[in-house]
Amino acid sequence: MVDARPRVLTDEQRFWLTTIPPDLSHKELVRYYTLSPDDIAFIRRHHKDENRLGIAVQLCGLRYPGRRLVELLPIPRNVLAYIAGQLGIAPDLFQHY
Repeated sequence: MVDARPRVLTDEQRFWLTTIPPDLSHKELVRYYTLSPDDIAFIRRHHKDENRLGIAVQLCGLRYPGRRLVELLPIPRNVLAYIAGQLGIAPDLFQHY
């Protein structure tokens, strides 16, 4: 059976709504992915650095672009580095999350 629902978004529009752009400027990284002191306190309650980084990335992804982590993979390297840097965690640990 053919889906009769109208398509509101093109495939390209849908892609950009479910992807973190790899070419975000430093200003955009700061705007979208800066963790607050409350965020950091919450993240620090989790065990192991890879879990802390994973929680931080999930939290940031829910804020922008408003998607769950499984909908955003892969996470651009510059975004991982920015988030990890705020926590003093190596970005490579994300692969173990």
